[in-house]
Amino acid sequence: MKRIGWLLSAMVFAALSGCSDGDAVTEPVEVSRPVPMMVVGSSDKTSSLRFPGRVRAAQRADLAFNVPGRIVQLPAEEGQLIEKGQLVAQLDDANYKIQMHSALAQYNKARTDYQRVDQLWQRSQVIAKAEVDKQRTAMDVAQADYALAKKDFDDTRLLAPFTGVVTKRYVENFSNVQDKEAIVSLQDLNNLEIVINVPERIVRNTPKQVAGYAVFADQPELLLPVTLKSFSSDSDQQTQSYEVVLTLKPGYEVTVLPGMPLVGGIISASKSPFFTLITKPRL
Repeated sequence: MKRIGWLLSAMVFAALSGCSDGDAVTEPVEVSRPVPMMVVGSSDKTSSLRFPGRVRAAQRADLAFNVPGRIVQLPAEEGQLIEKGQLVAQLDDANYKIQMHSALAQYNKARTDYQRVDQLWQRSQVIAKAEVDKQRTAMDVAQADYALAKKDFDDTRLLAPFTGVVTKRYVENFSNVQDKEAIVSLQDLNNLEIVINVPERIVRNTPKQVAGYAVFADQPELLLPVTLKSFSSDSDQQTQSYEVVLTLKPGYEVTVLPGMPLVGGIISASKSPFFTLITKPRL
C-alpha cells in the first residue's frame, strides 16, 4: 500500500517536472507592420502648350473707292508710310463734278420754289396747302440728290483712314476700277497681334493662371510677352478649334512683320511665331 502511494507521488512529481521543463505557454507579441505613406507637397514645375500662329496687324484695311472710275493719281507705293488723311489715290472726277453741280442747281431751284409758295400761303393762302407740301417734298428730294452727288464726288479721293504702311498695291495708275475694288492694303505695323487656333480640349481645361509668350523658331530663348485680346466663341467646323487673338506687347527688339507664312500648321519660316502657354502652378 505504501509502495503504491509512493509511485503515485513519483508520477505526480514527474508530471509537474515535465510541465516546467517542456514547452512553455507564451503570450502573443504584437508585431510592427510597415504602413504605406505618401508625402504630399507643392511642386514648382510648370507645363507648357505650344501652338503655331501667325502675325498680323491689329489695325489693317484694304482701301477701295466707293465709286467706279479711272485712276489718275496713285502716289502710294508699297512699303511707304502713309499718314492719316493723306491721299492714297485719285479718280478722274470730271463727270462726278458735273453731276454734283447739276444736283446743286436742282436743289437751289426746288428750294426757291418752295420758299415762294410757302410765302404765298403764309400771307394770303391764295394757293392750296397741298401745293406747299408738294413743293416741300420736291425740295427735300433735290436736297438728298445733291448730298448723294456730293458724296460721290468726294469719294473720288481715297484718303488713309489711319497712319500705316502700304503693304500691297493691287492696281496700277490709270487703271479703270470698280467700286469696292481693293486699291492698296494699309496696315499699322506699330500694333501687332498673333492669331492661334486652340483645340476644344484645351479651351475646356484651361487653367486660371496662365502666362503667354511668343517664341520664334530661330530665337527660342527670346520670349515676347503677349496678352489675351479676344477669342472666338464658335469653333471652326473643319478643325474643331477656336481662334484666339493675342496682343504682342511693345518694346521688343526683334523684327516682326505681318503675314509670316505657315505651312500645314507647322512653322516653316525662321521668324514665324509659336505661342507658348505656360501654366503656372496652382496654389
